[in-house]
Amino acid sequence: MTITTMLHQTQDRHLLERSWQRSRDYGLIRHSHFAPLCLSQQDFQQKQQQHARLLRYLNASLPLFEQLQQGRRCRLLFADAEGTILFSAGDPYFGNKAQKMALASGASWHEQNMGTNAIGTALNEQKEVSILGQQHFLAANHGISCSASPIVSPSGELLGVIDISSEMGEHCQDMLLTARLMALSVENALVMNQQDTHWILNLAPDAGSLQQPWSGIIALREDGELLGANRSARNWLKELDIPNLLNGLKQGELTPLGQGMALLSRQKVPRPPAAVPADTTRSKSESTALKLMARQIPLLIQGETGTGKDHLVRRLHQGCSRSSGPLVAVNCGALPAELLEAELFGYQPGAFTGGSKQGAPVISAPLTVVFCFWMKLASCRWRLRPDY
Repeated sequence: MTITTMLHQTQDRHLLERSWQRSRDYGLIRHSHFAPLCLSQQDFQQKQQQHARLLRYLNASLPLFEQLQQGRRCRLLFADAEGTILFSAGDPYFGNKAQKMALASGASWHEQNMGTNAIGTALNEQKEVSILGQQHFLAANHGISCSASPIVSPSGELLGVIDISSEMGEHCQDMLLTARLMALSVENALVMNQQDTHWILNLAPDAGSLQQPWSGIIALREDGELLGANRSARNWLKELDIPNLLNGLKQGELTPLGQGMALLSRQKVPRPPAAVPADTTRSKSESTALKLMARQIPLLIQGETGTGKDHLVRRLHQGCSRSSGPLVAVNCGALPAELLEAELFGYQPGAFTGGSKQGAPVISAPLTVVFCFWMKLASCRWRLRPDY
């Protein structure tokens, strides 16, 4: 495939052309073997600390990603403004070993290191992009497709990008939309939860859009001083006289504003929580459960909604010998009855329409992984083969 052919497969052929030229200028060779640059553990932890608030809001937005991309073999990544992956979630089976290494936390996807790719190109162009298969400059990355959307701070500074990556043949157009919604969700949280925020001003073309992620959000001090705004609100800022605007708005009332609507609300400023010493004590049931886990004995945790099953599982994971590995939660209640067996026990290539061309492995874990299966047994209508 020639670059001319690929240029016609992207929404902005000039963007891809510029990125390929930058890759050449960096001295990269398309078919060369490469090893991704990775941070040391100390530098990686320092970067995570710098973006702690952002990563916390991103983690809180994971249910949105899981709902929109449910059942797809893809990964959600956050890379900072230097292209370093600081967060990774999603399908643990996506990609071959080399791809998993390259997409690991701490790896750098700046264009200077990896050539044309969604993370590095979105950072350079400061706009959302999709880089599909052979549109990557390095041949080693032709097996994956990626979509990325930038995240900016309340002051407009580029913080990094949200990326969704998958195998080349399994990438969907809506993955770019999901990356955009995830980026907007995090940006909005960063704007609304700034220290000293007293007023939140929502702006939109119509009343129905005021509470949508793409509506404009402006954070203000009590005296009306601007603290920050999301990307949508910046289109309004040049036309707004905020001090006069505040005098004409009533809290909680929709107010026509130019060609749109405005809504002013009061943001309760959270007080910093008092320091609480870490709870190092364990209940008798926790101690018993940890002993069983140490002997590789599966656990069944039952309880009504709100009784703390999730909290208990996470405490057990933190206290067991496998705490260095991830805690993988499988929401069985969200799996269709017809696909439950395939998702849990794997399937062969071509077993059913829509399945992965490579099939799927049986869910199994090394000693570093704890699996948690959530289900409401009373509502189960699953029919599994008796040999399971």
